[in-house]
Amino acid sequence: MIKRKMFLIGIVFILGFFFFFIEREEDNLKDNYYLSVNKDILEDNKLEDDEYNWSYFSDAQDKVDEDIDDVLDNILNNNIDKLTIDERRAIEAVYNKAINIDWRNKEGIKVLEPYLDKVWKVSTVEELVNIIVIIEEELGVDLLTNVKIVQDYQDNSKNIVYFYPVTLAFGASGDYIIDEDYMSYKAYLRRACVQLWKAYGYEGKDARAVVERVFAFYEEVRSHSKLASDLDEIADYYQVVALDDIQGILSNAGREYLSRKGINNRDSYSLVDSGQYKYLNDSLKIENLNVWKEVIVTEVLASYASYASSEYIEVVNNLNEGLLGKVEDNTLEEDAQDIVINLFSSEIDKVYEDIYLKDEQIEEIEKMFLEIKDVFRERLRNNNWLSDKAKEKAVLKLDKMKVVVGIGDEGGYEVAKDLRLDNSSLIEDVIEVQKQVKRTDLARLDSGDKIGLVQQTQVNAYYQPLDNSIIIPVAFFELIDDKANYYEKLGILGMILAHEVTHAFDGNGSKFDENGNMIDWWSEDDKVEFEKLKEDVIDYYSKLEVIDGKYIDGEKTVNENIADLGALECIVDIADNKGANNEEFRSMFSSFASIWASQESEEYKKLLLLQDVHAPNEFRVNAVLSSIEEFYSVYNIYLWHDMWISKENRIEVW
Repeated sequence: MIKRKMFLIGIVFILGFFFFFIEREEDNLKDNYYLSVNKDILEDNKLEDDEYNWSYFSDAQDKVDEDIDDVLDNILNNNIDKLTIDERRAIEAVYNKAINIDWRNKEGIKVLEPYLDKVWKVSTVEELVNIIVIIEEELGVDLLTNVKIVQDYQDNSKNIVYFYPVTLAFGASGDYIIDEDYMSYKAYLRRACVQLWKAYGYEGKDARAVVERVFAFYEEVRSHSKLASDLDEIADYYQVVALDDIQGILSNAGREYLSRKGINNRDSYSLVDSGQYKYLNDSLKIENLNVWKEVIVTEVLASYASYASSEYIEVVNNLNEGLLGKVEDNTLEEDAQDIVINLFSSEIDKVYEDIYLKDEQIEEIEKMFLEIKDVFRERLRNNNWLSDKAKEKAVLKLDKMKVVVGIGDEGGYEVAKDLRLDNSSLIEDVIEVQKQVKRTDLARLDSGDKIGLVQQTQVNAYYQPLDNSIIIPVAFFELIDDKANYYEKLGILGMILAHEVTHAFDGNGSKFDENGNMIDWWSEDDKVEFEKLKEDVIDYYSKLEVIDGKYIDGEKTVNENIADLGALECIVDIADNKGANNEEFRSMFSSFASIWASQESEEYKKLLLLQDVHAPNEFRVNAVLSSIEEFYSVYNIYLWHDMWISKENRIEVW
């Protein structure tokens, strides 16, 4: 009898021990859903020594890159009928030059030297402006202005000239130069510039002295410029001015400056950063000739380092390693492929879409898009803070919204068909491609033609406010497992589509109407209410600590956070409407969490905090789920769990 009792006690103990761990696993899920769901995934995908990032998106991109390699191999072997003979010849010519490092080492920067020689010979302001125009127009290096041809925000049937802020060496923004949070990254930039000048032939001491002067100039320019934080909203880029205004600000450059660039006959322009342009113009003085020469040489070398000889390529690799913490060692073949794909993206896109885009993928996207629109429409109609008139306009905008899968009607910059690259160097080829793009852009000023700028080989999705559409590149489908069940796909495909739909009603998208024109369709009361909710989102995310006392920038990430919150609410409603049970909800929530699984080096994680407009992936999951009522009921989340947030502190916008 005693033995039987002891046996029963043992069974109870074992069962209790077992259920303790089952409950502990549930507690882990309730304390940090992201880490619990992705535990095995993250364990299996730890970063290698040469990696700075891993995610499902990077995994999918790797697969796409392998497919692109096959596409390129077929193009080089003349196995692709989608391209003309001239297009194939241009791609083959550039690839063969890019892969021939011995020839690139022999050529060095010979093509650039005549331009640089002219820079060193400058002795007057007039000569300085002349060489600036030549280098901007012939080499495509922005020095005094950064000109882009973009659709007019207020009338997207036409294109206008936008004057964007001029970037620094290696495309760095002004934040790198004067924002204290970027000081370590500024050091990497300075080091890269010193290495550039050493590659150019300067001794270490002399190279450092040059870079000291160049960066002092950069700091002055940036102290008069808008930073990234000043350009969060699309409306920040639309500052319409007349020709006389531009001529006045660029007075020292002379009236011939704009005419030589072919943009002096426009009724209006958008001047994004007048403070920066005014300072650059004012710096065109005889006493600044020497530093301007050094700045120009720095910018030219930085722009073409990736296409030059080994010592210049090493400068770029070292910079990337510093900024990202680690960097993969690409083979010469991989670098050559990257060069070809970047120069001829439209041609590669055309072939890639022809091979990999399937009709059933388009049908699946369109079907789920309609489901999302139906639910989002009801959410708009039941909205409790938007005025009735604004609700009507919002529903109209939603109804007219379309999804574009693949290239669509707008092609990109197809340049290969008109190039003759038989007796040129790689740098000359790059210059010729840039000139072709510039010619195409100038022609668009009068024609009003649109250019599709989204690469089909990039794993991503976009909302385009200028034509009220969601853009789905072909590569996006690498994220979707064909064998996944409906709710798993809803957690990934549905979430991403709903995220892009919500962007139509965030701080940027809401400034554009159903036709994609920047028209104010909210009342003042609507704006006040939205700003209150927006501030709640900013405050909520700004309290979330990521690493080492560093918090999410709630202001910078607010639009993406609003899109995440609205998207998950939307797909939860879809699941509710279908009568989903707890298991199906769990399937949807866990697939949503898993698609954001990622690993980053410490350096890259810090850089993302400074630059990325998205919250870190762990918080894109946990912070959103903690504001979703159904999440609490499905997983029995209570106030003693870390995922719990009191009802009054849960946030919702759409």
